[in-house]
Amino acid sequence: EPGIDTANSDVIVWTVIIKLDSGTPAVPNSRISLKFAPVTNPTAAGNYSITAMTFDSTGNIIYISTASQLFTISPDTLDHVVVTPGGDMDIPSDSVVVFEATGYDQYNNTISGLTYTWNVTVDSCGAINDGSFQAIKIGACYVTAMSGGIADSSGLLTVIPGAFDRFGMTGYPTSRMAGQVFPTPIVVAAYD
Repeated sequence: EPGIDTANSDVIVWTVIIKLDSGTPAVPNSRISLKFAPVTNPTAAGNYSITAMTFDSTGNIIYISTASQLFTISPDTLDHVVVTPGGDMDIPSDSVVVFEATGYDQYNNTISGLTYTWNVTVDSCGAINDGSFQAIKIGACYVTAMSGGIADSSGLLTVIPGAFDRFGMTGYPTSRMAGQVFPTPIVVAAYD
């Protein structure tokens, strides 16, 4: 309110301390009214209350604090999404990696209750369901989560062969006469 000397006030975390001139004590049953306008909400979402107390000039509490009921400062609108883990990874085929997506407002407050659309982009080297990615074939891809038109992607996922499982063979004949040359090429491949 006009008349309060802002040079004579301090802000400590979320506390405003207003220092009034010391002088003649107030008349009994008198009151001081303060009006703050405009007040900008804090940027950290959470539960808050407004507390008022009076100190004497030496810092001793004269009147015990009075506090409002708790009120909630909610996160602002969705500003960005973060997918974790976010670094590049080499993943053996048939492995499963669980990704998480978190939405934040412009002040980095977490926004809960968001739903995400998950996709595998660039190459279909795997499949994703609710953040659970299963590597399927050798290749490179990204996992992407989107909410409210805002997206983020994992680091590069490089699907590499998994552990050896079996040999495969192609090019051999279904039948051949005795003493004849065996046809070539016969291809033997190792598979995960």
